[in-house]
Amino acid sequence: MISNNICKVAEFDDAVFYKATCSCQSDDHTQTLILEHDPEMCDITLSIYSEVYSNNFWKYYDTWFARIGYWYVDKWIRIKFATFMLFHGYIKVENSFIFRNEAAVVDYVQALTDGLEKVRIAKLNRNKKNAS
Repeated sequence: MISNNICKVAEFDDAVFYKATCSCQSDDHTQTLILEHDPEMCDITLSIYSEVYSNNFWKYYDTWFARIGYWYVDKWIRIKFATFMLFHGYIKVENSFIFRNEAAVVDYVQALTDGLEKVRIAKLNRNKKNAS
């Protein structure tokens, strides 16, 4: 299925995998969605995975003076993150994922609706097998 910002990458009897991309078109902003029937929970689950990156100042500044200044800022942020991780054991981060047009939102919902129907059928078939 080819659509706005989302595509099906794998399909099994009881699971459908999607890859969604952010409207900003950055390779760093993607989501992997897994819609599946979980036999342990006896229910349908949706898992959304994404990687979160800290800021990369180098790709936004093109003058040597700006790069030197932001090199220091970049090092300060790295030290700050490392210190927080050392004393707290985790780093709190956020990830934004943007759909900039209605068609992308509709395709996202439609992909999940189609996948949900397939996984519901797998759930019913598995329940029938277990009942027999």
